[in-house]
Amino acid sequence: MKGKITLIGCPKRDMVEYTEKLTEIIKNNNIKSVTVVRMEVPCC
Repeated sequence: MKGKITLIGCPKRDMVEYTEKLTEIIKNNNIKSVTVVRMEVPCC
């Protein structure tokens, strides 16, 4: 995504709660918009 900052997470591989991390990122930065893309891929 040219000109954008991209965060990628995998709930099956990352044993972490994304809600807390995303809340901190949004609170501590001047975020103008957020685009969420959900991929569906076969599990490994």
